Amino acid sequence: MAIDLVDVGEELAELDLVVRQLEDGSLTVAEDDQAPDGERVRVADAGAGVRAWRVVATLAPGQASRTAAGLSPLNQAFAAAGGRGGLVVRGKEVRFEVGLDHPPPYSRDELQALYRGVVDGAGAQRPAVERVVAETAPTTLQPAAPPASRLLLGARPAEPHRAEPAWAAPAARPTGSSGGGLGAAAGILTLVIVGGGGVGGALLILRGKAALEPPPAVEPAAVAAAPAGETEAPPSPAEATAAPAAGEAPPPPADDRPAQVPAARPRAPSEDDVLADARDPARRLQAVEAWLRHGLDAAPGARRRMLEALGLTGLDEEPRAARLVLQSLRDRPPGVAEAIECLPHSAQGVRRVLVHVLAEAGPDQADAAAAALEALADTPDLIVEEALLRLGRPRDGAVRRLTEARGPEWLLYGEGRALVEARARADVRQVASLLEHADPEVRAATCALIAAAEQPREALALLAPVLRDPAPSVRQRAVEGLVAQRDPRASWPLARALAREESNHAKNALRDGLQRLPLRETVDLLAQLQARPEAAERRAAVLGLSAIAKPEALPQVVAALRDPDRTVRLEAVRALDAARHQPLLRPKVAEGLAVIRELALDRSDRELSGLARQLHYAITGRMPDEGMRERR
Repeated sequence: MAIDLVDVGEELAELDLVVRQLEDGSLTVAEDDQAPDGERVRVADAGAGVRAWRVVATLAPGQASRTAAGLSPLNQAFAAAGGRGGLVVRGKEVRFEVGLDHPPPYSRDELQALYRGVVDGAGAQRPAVERVVAETAPTTLQPAAPPASRLLLGARPAEPHRAEPAWAAPAARPTGSSGGGLGAAAGILTLVIVGGGGVGGALLILRGKAALEPPPAVEPAAVAAAPAGETEAPPSPAEATAAPAAGEAPPPPADDRPAQVPAARPRAPSEDDVLADARDPARRLQAVEAWLRHGLDAAPGARRRMLEALGLTGLDEEPRAARLVLQSLRDRPPGVAEAIECLPHSAQGVRRVLVHVLAEAGPDQADAAAAALEALADTPDLIVEEALLRLGRPRDGAVRRLTEARGPEWLLYGEGRALVEARARADVRQVASLLEHADPEVRAATCALIAAAEQPREALALLAPVLRDPAPSVRQRAVEGLVAQRDPRASWPLARALAREESNHAKNALRDGLQRLPLRETVDLLAQLQARPEAAERRAAVLGLSAIAKPEALPQVVAALRDPDRTVRLEAVRALDAARHQPLLRPKVAEGLAVIRELALDRSDRELSGLARQLHYAITGRMPDEGMRERR
C-alpha cells in the first residue's frame, strides 16, 4: 500500500521541525532550516508503514559487503542496550534507520520518537561506523614500476600495470642525454605502425633530440599487495593494442597525469597522551577535541577518566571543553552505572545530564541511583530533589519545595503536574504539604490531585480541614474531592461545613455533594451526629438531612422539632417548610403536624411560633387556635 506523507509532514511541522517534500514524495526533516542535506532526516513510505533514516557514512566501490558484516556487531550491541533502529547498507551509503511498522495515522509522540530515534542513533553510532568504514576500505595500489621502455621526449607517461609491446626494445642512449629527460630541448615523435601478412613492424622517426631510457627492474610485489577482488588484472599486450569488439564502447582515454600516492592517515593519539594534555590548562581544549574526534570517548570508562583529568575546576574554567563532553553524552547517552561513576567528577551542565540519566533509572537500579543522588549538593532549582521524586524516593516536603523553587506554574501548567500526579497516586500524603501553599490555585489543584488518587481514607483526613479554607474556590474543590470518594463518612464534615458556610454558591455545592453520597449510610451517620450532646452538631445534622431532600431523611428532621435547643428546633421548622414544596416529601412533613401546632401555640418564642403557624397553615389551610388544643 502507498502512504500519503502529507499528514505526516504536517504533524512533524507542528513539532517545530523544518519539513520539505521532495519530488519522489519523500520528506526531509531537520531542526534547523540551514542544515545541509547530509544532516537531514529522510522520511519515506515503507509499504506497511514509514521509515526514517540519516546517512552516517559513504562507501567506496566494492566495500559494501565487508562493511555490512562489520556493522552487525554494532547493531547487536545497540539493540542489547535498548536502542531503537539500526544500521543498514544501501548502495554506497551506511544509514541509521528507524521505522514505524503500522499504517497511519501516527501520533505526534510517535513521530517525535521516530525523528529523535534517528538523530540520536545516528549520532551515537557515527564514531564506530567511521572506524568500520576505515577498516574495510579497499587497499590503495602503489604505482607499478615503469614499463620496459619509456620515451623521454614528447612521450605519454607509461600506464601502471600495462606491458610494453615487443617492439619497444631498449636502444642505445644518444650522446649528450641525461638519465631522466632532455632538458629544454624540443622534439617531435612520430610513430608509424606498419603491419601486414602476419608480420608486424615499427618505424620510429625521431626529429629533434630524443632518447630511450632503459627500464629499471620490475617488482612483482607491487601488484600482489591488493586484496583479491579489489583490482582488475593487468591487460595482456594483445588486449592493450586490440580494437574494441563490435557493440562495445571504446576504452576511456588515458589519463596523462602521474598516479598519486595517497597520504598516510595521521596516527590517532593514545588515551594516555590525551589525558595528560587534558590536565594541562594550556592544552585542555585541544585534548578534549582530539579525544572526541578520534572516538576515544567510546571506550569503557573513557568519560570518567576524562572528567577526572579535567577536574571540577577544569570544567568551570574551560566551558568549551565542557560542551564537548556534553556532546559525547548527548550522542551516546550513558547508562546508569556509568553516570554514577562520572557524577562525583562532574560540574555544571555535565552534572545536570547525569542527574537526568539517574532520574530515569529502572526499578532494579533505582536504589543505587538514589544513593548517588543523596550524596550531591542540590542546585537552586532543586534538580536533585526532582530526580529523587521521579525515582519514587522523595524527601519529606519535596513537592512543596519544588513548587516554591520553580513557581506555581511548574505545578499548574508545567512538567511538574504529571510528576506530582504520579507521586500522589503512589502516596497521597506526599502532596499534603501543598494544601498550605500561599497560592489558592495551588491549594485548589492539590485538592484535585488528592481526589484523583482514589485513596478514600487519606482523602477524607486531608480534605475535611480544607472545608475551612478562606478561599471559596478551594472549599468547593475540597467538597468535590470528598464527594468523589463516594464515602458516606464525608457526610459529617460536609454537614458541619454547611452549618457555617455563608457563600450561597458554596452552600449549593455542599447540598449537591450530600445528595450524591450513598443514601442509606449517609442518613444513618447523620442520625448519629444528631444524637451528639453538642447543639451545634445536632443543628449541622438537621441541615445535612434537609439537604438530602429524600423521604428517608425527613423522620429525623421531624424528631428535631422536640430538640431542647431553640436553634435546632428553629432549623427543623425551616427545613420542613422548605420540604413541603416537594410533592414526594409532603406526607412526611404532615407527620409532624402535632408538634408544629404546639410550637405555633407557644407564644414564648415569637419567631419560632410565627414560623410554625405559617407552616401549620400551609399544611392544613387554617391557623391553629387554643380551642383546638383543648379539644385535643
